[in-house]
Amino acid sequence: MLDFNTIKEMVDDDNDVIVALFTTYLEDYLEAGNKLLNLTDSQDWQALFLYCHSLKGTLKILGEGIASQHLENIEHASRDNQAPEQTDIDAAKQQLDTIQSQMQHYLVEEGVY
Repeated sequence: MLDFNTIKEMVDDDNDVIVALFTTYLEDYLEAGNKLLNLTDSQDWQALFLYCHSLKGTLKILGEGIASQHLENIEHASRDNQAPEQTDIDAAKQQLDTIQSQMQHYLVEEGVY
């Protein structure tokens, strides 16, 4: 889940930067939770590793910690060509869906989305 106070602090409360960050995230990671499930179901561990690694880094830049930790756990398992824990998959999916919803809601409120 995103902490908007943290994000606003990081960008000196610059709304244009927040809009740009969220727009870019949604362009790159729209339906991230579903992609996570699809990669897991297909057992494409290398692709899952790369996706989680990239997504985790992006979320950490935004100050997000819960989904990032689950993505890191998934990243570690998939890097070793192992199936990640289902609890991490489920928790990451839920968090990613929430983050997407938060961003979309923010952009709608700003008249951008």
